Amino acid sequence: MLDQDTFGSYLEAVTISAKRARTILMLIATASILALTALWNIIPTSWLSGEIKLARYAHANNAYDPATPPPPDKNDAAVFNRARLYCKNTGLVPRTLSTNTAARSAELMEIRERLQAKIDELRKTQREKFNFVTIPFFGVTFDVNDLGLTSGIAFSVLLMMYRYSRARELANLRLAFAAAKRTKEPSACYDLLSMNQVFDIPPAEDNQRPVIWRVPPRILDIMPIIAQILILYADYRSKGIAFIISPINAYISLGTNIALLLINTALTASCLLIARTVDAEWAREFKKWKQKQESETISE
Repeated sequence: MLDQDTFGSYLEAVTISAKRARTILMLIATASILALTALWNIIPTSWLSGEIKLARYAHANNAYDPATPPPPDKNDAAVFNRARLYCKNTGLVPRTLSTNTAARSAELMEIRERLQAKIDELRKTQREKFNFVTIPFFGVTFDVNDLGLTSGIAFSVLLMMYRYSRARELANLRLAFAAAKRTKEPSACYDLLSMNQVFDIPPAEDNQRPVIWRVPPRILDIMPIIAQILILYADYRSKGIAFIISPINAYISLGTNIALLLINTALTASCLLIARTVDAEWAREFKKWKQKQESETISE
């Protein structure tokens, strides 16, 4: 018969391995969010890209001039009106302009120069802040065109560590379940083990394990794949410019990104399989404990 102090060592091993897996999962989620944020800042639909596009449209079509009529096309007119509102709401255009022709022309020229300066400032911010990604804490900076390569390698390392950690957690859990059967109170050991779980929801008499709460941890597991697919899609969309700048780098980048995506998909699938096995282990042990409890009740 195994005493409670000895079983405490098994419990501690399961707790440490589960905590290690959770820590790595949080690193994976953080890296995924950082990669998606860097991607969002450079795509055409980002806030900064949209503001630059609207400001350039206002500059090219004189939308800052109240006397300029909107274009006849309905869609173009909508963009024109947005550009005009942008100029007003950003303070580029004063509420009233001079009625004197010469003074009005000078004011419009000054507005045009301020608008151009605004565009230059926005493009400088985009070039200096968003076209180069700085890794927090380490201070390392790399070109945003290498985002797929850099994030892919980082995801591979993290997913490999996560896979090994989950496998160790599963092995420790099985050893702990086997040890619990050799104690005087196996049901109490089961409760102690389940109390240390966070993302894995062990079955219990008062816990039906709703599916909705079992899905979020699995979403965290696949976040790197989601990020890599979106980055690869963005690289594919901009491959024309990439091949103009450097065909060799473009081939290397796309090929490496695809290879890393396949590797990380395999690692993620392995992690999901282990997570499913962990759930099955908890369900199996709970069923055995439940059956034993019912047989003891009947015998009494």
